[in-house]
Amino acid sequence: LAAKLSIWSVRQFGATSQVDPQSLGLIKQTVMMIDSLQAEDKDGLNLSHWLAYEDRASGEIVVPMRRWSGDYRKFRGVEYTIDVARP
Repeated sequence: LAAKLSIWSVRQFGATSQVDPQSLGLIKQTVMMIDSLQAEDKDGLNLSHWLAYEDRASGEIVVPMRRWSGDYRKFRGVEYTIDVARP
């Protein structure tokens, strides 16, 4: 059984990794940061309203989300694509 992809965010960063189907733990070598606090995020950062889906044509994982200021007064939408290697 192949490892499954997991995507998560904890307010100031978003990451992805594969999950080991036996232990149900993250596979450390596959952890990849998607987004995190940047120098221009002077008011802080909250990542929210995200989802993930597979683009059937390309096979990529698409992750649209909102980058909110720390005080939730402004946001900008972003979209990340994750290339998934196929055997």
